[in-house]
Amino acid sequence: MDNPDPLDNLNLSSAPEVLIAKSSPLKKILKISLISLGIIILILTVILTLNYFNILSLSSLFPDKLDWMPRQSLSQIPTKGKALNPEEPILMPDSSPTQSASYQIKAREVLVKLLSVIFTPSFIPSPVSNLNLTQDKTNQQNFIVTFNTRQASMSGNLTLNKAGDNISTIYLSMPKTDQKNVSAAVAQTIAPQFFSITPQGKWACKKIGNETYCENFWEEKSGARRGIGIQEPITFDNKEKGIAVFFCEHNKGSSIYSWQSCTTEFAKTGVK
Repeated sequence: MDNPDPLDNLNLSSAPEVLIAKSSPLKKILKISLISLGIIILILTVILTLNYFNILSLSSLFPDKLDWMPRQSLSQIPTKGKALNPEEPILMPDSSPTQSASYQIKAREVLVKLLSVIFTPSFIPSPVSNLNLTQDKTNQQNFIVTFNTRQASMSGNLTLNKAGDNISTIYLSMPKTDQKNVSAAVAQTIAPQFFSITPQGKWACKKIGNETYCENFWEEKSGARRGIGIQEPITFDNKEKGIAVFFCEHNKGSSIYSWQSCTTEFAKTGVK
C-alpha cells in the first residue's frame, strides 16, 4: 500500500489568509514608522529654515552646542543692516508708542555720542540731523541706521545693550572705493581709516560664504570684550559692491559674554 503524501493533507486555500494575517502587523509598524520619520524630518526642516533666515536663531541662543546649524550670511539678509551679535532680546509686544519713542530718542543720543569714539570723523553724519533710526518692531534694542557723511552714504544695524546706554554692536556698510581685497594685512593697514579705537588683539580673516570676514577681537582690562572688523564684498543698496565695518562690545553679565567673536559664526572658536 502506498504511503500517503503529507502535502495531500494541507489546506492550501487558507495560506493567503495566514500570510496576510501575519503581514498586517508589519504593515502597521512600517506605516507608523514612516509617518513618524516624516514628522521628524518636517520638524527638523522647519527648525533649520527658521534658524537659517534668523527668524528663530537657535545657533545664536546656544552657540556652544548649535553653532553647526546653517545661517544666512550677514550680507544676504535683506535689510539695510545686519545684527552680528543679538543679545537676549527685549521684546515689546505691549510697548506703547510713547515708550518706543522714548527708547528711540535714547538710542539716538547714545549713537551720536559714541560714533566719534568708535569711528573716525569721516563717519560722523553731516549734518547730524540726517541720522535716521528705525526701531525693530519686536526687539527694542535693534535699529536700522541710515545717514550721509561728506564722503558717502551709510546704512547698517545698531544693537544696544540690555540697559540701553551703550552700543552692543554697530554694523555699517558703504560703497567700496578701492580695488584691494581685504586680508589680515590689508585690514591692519586700512583700519585706522575707519576706526578711532586702537585694537589690542591680532587681525585674522575667514570666509563666510563668498565674503571675507576680518576681525580683531580682544579683552579690555575692565573685562569687557571688544571687536572691530571689516567684511567684503557685500551688496550695498541692493546693487553696488560694498564694504562693511563693524564694532561690538560684550560686557560681563551679557548673555553673549562668552563669545570669542562679534558674530555667531565664530562665537565659539573666534577668527583664527
